[in-house]
Parts: sequence; structure tokens; C-alpha cells
Amino acid sequence: MERFPFGAAILGEVLSIFPYLKSLHFLPFDISWMSLRLDNFIAVGVLFTLCFAALAFGAVEFWSISLVKLLTAILVLLWGLKIIIDRHLTLTIPPSTWPLIGFLVLGLAQSIGFTGKDGQLYSLSQDVEATRSTVAILATIQILFLLAANSFANRERLRVIVGFLTFFGFALSVFALLQYFTWNGKFYWIRTPLSGLGSPFGPFANHNHFAGFMELLIGLPLALIVARAIRLEERVFYGFLAAVMGITILFSLSRGGMFSLLVELLFIAVFSRQLRQQKSCPTAAVFGRSMIILVVMVAILVGTLWIGADPIVNRVTGNTQDSLTTSRVWVWKDALSVFKSYPIAGAGLGAFQTVYPQRSGYDGSLGFVAQAHNDYLQVLADGGMIGAVLALWFIWVVLRDVVRGIRAQDPLIAGMALGSGAGIVGLLTHSLLDFNLQLPSNAMMFLLLCAIASFCSQKAFEQEIAVELSPGPRLNAPTFTAGVSG
Repeated sequence: MERFPFGAAILGEVLSIFPYLKSLHFLPFDISWMSLRLDNFIAVGVLFTLCFAALAFGAVEFWSISLVKLLTAILVLLWGLKIIIDRHLTLTIPPSTWPLIGFLVLGLAQSIGFTGKDGQLYSLSQDVEATRSTVAILATIQILFLLAANSFANRERLRVIVGFLTFFGFALSVFALLQYFTWNGKFYWIRTPLSGLGSPFGPFANHNHFAGFMELLIGLPLALIVARAIRLEERVFYGFLAAVMGITILFSLSRGGMFSLLVELLFIAVFSRQLRQQKSCPTAAVFGRSMIILVVMVAILVGTLWIGADPIVNRVTGNTQDSLTTSRVWVWKDALSVFKSYPIAGAGLGAFQTVYPQRSGYDGSLGFVAQAHNDYLQVLADGGMIGAVLALWFIWVVLRDVVRGIRAQDPLIAGMALGSGAGIVGLLTHSLLDFNLQLPSNAMMFLLLCAIASFCSQKAFEQEIAVELSPGPRLNAPTFTAGVSG
């Protein structure tokens, strides 16, 4: 358990200024009831922000990411008000927070620039303004991550949230299919895409990003079914919702999405063997899990054939030489060239689009290249070896949380850990071919799954300690606690 006594003392002094707020005689009511309301409102606000980012074209435009920042600022203010009312702060810090903070510190260091006597700007970043903008977005996403980790740290609330995310994924899938079959060249049938390039699907300008977003959600209902964390009738219903999401991944025509979906199904099938409640009868458990995965796959295939599989077949069997070898592999090689030019701290977060033409041997046939189309190479190019170490640290911590959470005795906790792990692994797989984590909406949902995995890991750890040391001390998640007596 990590403590910060000096910070707690400072915060305690600050909070001691406000104790009279709970005993203001001129108020005709007691404001202590507001704490729970604010807590619920913050949780709803985080979900609303995540859903808004996805519906607002992935929050890639200036107006949409600005609204995301504004909503996040409002949630932080509400959280601060709750602290004042409670006169007590308990801050849960998931282990994966620290490498994220490392990325933020790296970006801030890259953002520092000064003008020399020759009038030239000197900095670690090759595009200081782009890096500063990226750091602002990264800070916003990290704040939402911490708000989610603290607001969702409740078993029953998290159960409702997972159900909501499942329904949201289903609703988004239905909308995407309707728009796909009635496509008039406009998002929501009213807004023309800003660029004629790309292949829109759902609310996303790039079909790969829609597939990536669905990959994050489809694992949750499937894992709850496999873990038997829900009733039989709910399993059938959740299976239907998951099948619809799987169908839309296929119809998005994202080959990376199709491959990642298979990886997710394989992940659930393999790691569900770690579920403790199914170890009493391993043979029956393996058969049951296999049948569930098989039924879902058959449902996806039948639904796809019923709607019409010709576009998918053409996409899978079509010539991939132009799209992969000529473009992406070319960009990947040039991204490595950027890394070789700036091996320690990288070219700067968000600076890839600026430095790429300078360090690339491309002939201009690819047009404007803003991303490396591989999140791992993007980290190398933007953050150098420092960024690579931080990324590996983050992935290791998150996967450790997933594995530990899957071993929880509580079927719901284990199922949520398995589902979040499937989504995380699915997107990490897709990141080999695309840049989903460069999209604010997908990055936010990815970190939400990381927060869920962290919560499940802690609950599993508490259960292990309770069994091994009971009666004995109870170990909690890393917290930062400051309190002020009345």
C-alpha cells in the first residue's frame, strides 16, 4: 500500500479551510447528501464523455476534442466539490497510471523550447506545437482514466456499467449497419465527411477505427457468458448482442479488425481455463467454453450470410499488395528511419506528421502521412527508447492485472477481467496494423478497460489475502488518503 504523508498533510491543510461547508447555518438544508449524488453524476459523466467521443467521429476534430476537454474539466470540478463536502479524499491509483504519467512527463519535456541567438527554436520535439497539443489530449485522457478508476470502484456499479457498455456497443452496431446499407455519402445522413479519403463506417471516418472500438466492447458480454456471471436468459440475450457486434466488425471490412476478433475469441477460450469456478470439472468446463465460442462464431457467420457476405469475401480474398506492401510497409520502414534519427527521446509526441517528409524516402505517392499505421512504431518514432520502455511497462502491468483478475473467486469479477482483457489484447493486436490508440475515443475506451482490469485485479488480490491470512490485516489498492476531522 502506497502512502504519501507529505502530500496528505498539505492536502489536509487545504481541506481544513472548508470544514464549515457542512455546518453552514444559513443553509436551509444539509448538503452532505450531495456527496453520493455527485459520485453518481461523475460516473455517468465519464460514461457520457466516452460515448460522446465515439459518436462525435472519434473526437478527432477540434470542436469535438474541445468539448471532451470541457466535459472533463467539469467532472474534475465536481470531484473537487465532492472532496470539499466529504472533507476526505481517497484516491485509488492503478499501477498502470505510472507509465502513463511517464508519457506525460516525456511529452512535457519535449514541449520545452527556447529560441537561440540565431533565432532558431530548439527543443526535443521537432514540432513543439503539435507535441503540446498531444500532451493536452493525453492529460485529458489520463484524468478520465483516474476518474473512472475511482468512480467505478464498486462491484455493483461496475456490473451496471458493463451492461451499459454492452448495450451501447449493440446500439452503435445497429446504427452502423443501417448507415452502411443506406449510405448517402454523409455521416448520420446529414454531415458530409471532411475528407474524401478513407472508408467511413458508423460514426468513424476510418472503418478500421470502428472495428477497433467494437473490439473493445465485444469481449465483455462474451466473457460474462463464459464465466457464468449472469443468468441463463441473460446469457442468450448477451450472446445475441455480441453476435451483432461481431457482424458489424466483419461488415466494416477491416481485415485487422477481423483478425483481432479471432484473437479475442481465442484469448477468451484459452484464458477462461483460469476461471476458478470452472476448475472443479475441467472437462465439462472446456467443452462448455468451446461450445459457447463456437455458437457465437456460428451466429456471426449466419448473420453475415443472411445479410450478405459478398463484400466481406471480396475484401478478404482481394489483392492486398497495394494496400499493405506498397503503403503500410513503406510507412513502417520510414517510421523506423525516424526512430533511428531520434533514438533516445523520439521526434516528439504528435510530431510524426511533421518529421515524416523530412526523414522519409517516399516519392509523395502516399499523400499526407500523419501516423505510422502501427501504434508500436509510432511510439518508437515519437518517444524513442524512453517511450518504448514506458509502453512495455504499461502493457506488462495491464496484462498482469488481467491475469490476476481472471483468477478471482467471484464469477462477475473474473468475467469482467476476462472481458476487459479480451478487448485490451484485441486492440493491442490491431495496433500492429493501424493507429487506433491515436484516436481519442478509442484510447479512452481502452483505458476504461484498463481501469476495470485494475479493479478486478485488486478484488482478486483481496480475496487471496482474505483466504490466506484470515483473520489478519486487509491490504488495499494503492491509495492517497487525506482526511480532516470535523
